[in-house]
Amino acid sequence: MKINKKCNLFVSYAYEDKDWVIDFTNDLKNVLEFELGGKDKCSFWNSETSQDESTPDVSEHLKNANFLLLISSSYYFTSSRCRKELSMFLVKNTPEQVVIIERGFVQRPDELQYSPGYNFKVNPESAEYFQRLNDLALELSSKINPISETLIGKTLSNKTIFLAEVSDDLEEHRNEVKRFLEQKWAKILPNKRYSFANTQQLLDQDLTQCDLFVQLLSGKIDRYSSIQHERAKTRELPILQWCNPISKLSTYDDEYQLLLSQDNVIATNLVSFQELIFDQLTETHIDVAGSTVFINADKKDMPLAHQIKDFLEKQHHLECGLPLETSASNPSEIQQHLAQHLENCKAVIMVYDKTSVNWIDNQLLYCQRVKGQHEQPFKVIVVYNVPSKGKSSPSIYLPNQQNLDCPTQQAKTCLPKFIEALQE
Repeated sequence: MKINKKCNLFVSYAYEDKDWVIDFTNDLKNVLEFELGGKDKCSFWNSETSQDESTPDVSEHLKNANFLLLISSSYYFTSSRCRKELSMFLVKNTPEQVVIIERGFVQRPDELQYSPGYNFKVNPESAEYFQRLNDLALELSSKINPISETLIGKTLSNKTIFLAEVSDDLEEHRNEVKRFLEQKWAKILPNKRYSFANTQQLLDQDLTQCDLFVQLLSGKIDRYSSIQHERAKTRELPILQWCNPISKLSTYDDEYQLLLSQDNVIATNLVSFQELIFDQLTETHIDVAGSTVFINADKKDMPLAHQIKDFLEKQHHLECGLPLETSASNPSEIQQHLAQHLENCKAVIMVYDKTSVNWIDNQLLYCQRVKGQHEQPFKVIVVYNVPSKGKSSPSIYLPNQQNLDCPTQQAKTCLPKFIEALQE
């Protein structure tokens, strides 16, 4: 069932479970909104009444609900109100649209035998709880989030993708990506289990046939995951890797943190990652040919500036410039280089991560002064802000300026907004 409009989720629960349900609903809402890429694609509603009856308001919300999240506990099926909410929902909907959240072992009624269920009989503070929350949000988002209009009608029928085997905690995520690619008629390898004695030989044979290597990464990376990646690099295959954007790097060892920081690793929701795979294979890059971007950064932020440059050049074929970095350059050479780039570029990105807000304000003023001497204004000026607690906003605001929060390069609030501005 694909839902093209806003999705309404009705949370049905016994009053005795109220405290747990409030926390659970808030947690799920945050994760699901991230998976969907915004707050406008789904809404939650539940009755907060202690009365064992349904009100007209409840009836109206049940009528408009696309899914019923049923909080199954020892109290639920003994409540006449809960049983009535379930019956009202099933009048116009199927059992597959009832998602059972299991808080304890309760015998399901016959009509819910084929409803999807999620076991939440775990500590709400545990990593297992949040993993199951992610799995639930992923499943719901796959039903709610329609594929981007740019993908409709297009296929990957002439493409072969190596979708790397994953650790057990990512098996469902891999299946989700696999289903998406198979719906687009792509051929997916490996399509068989390798014999232990000939693993590398068979792996290399499959990789030779492929147009792209795709891998999902988690904190449970094993030796075989590394082997698959190494063989793909040896074959010089294009590589796209995904990791969960809400993972905390500090919980991983140094070697794995280094792996997750590579340019090929995309930290985003799985739906957006699927679209990036499609974009990589069909070269449906946004047409901004001829646009020249100057990425201005203080010495402290130059590593991030290089990452932004690589992203824009590889993903969107933009010509990008950077400030002089050599210690041999004197201040006048640096200033002349900066002025020349600002005079000729069509857009500017100011990197605001480790530098001070005073540096940003001064650079914005210098942009205004340099470009004011020329007829053509900047298409867009972006302050690329990496959010952190207590950080000040720039006090200068110029025409065509965008102050964007950029926790990752693929965030909806970040470089996609910049690309849209270049198209206008």
